[in-house]
Amino acid sequence: LATAVEVYPMLNKAKLRTELSLIYENHEFRACTGALTLFQFFMENNLQSTFTETVTLLKILVTTPMTT
Repeated sequence: LATAVEVYPMLNKAKLRTELSLIYENHEFRACTGALTLFQFFMENNLQSTFTETVTLLKILVTTPMTT
């Protein structure tokens, strides 16, 4: 969390921590196997206004090119 907020200073650390805590506590989110499936879950269930910081971070993660 600290690293993500340091690298992406536009994220609100306190709000992101709260959102991630809710995600980890909720069994519905456990079916998501990665960043893309979690992002799709938020979009399909219209949760982007509730989990604003998480959606922002997921947008960064799913659009950043990765090397293999």
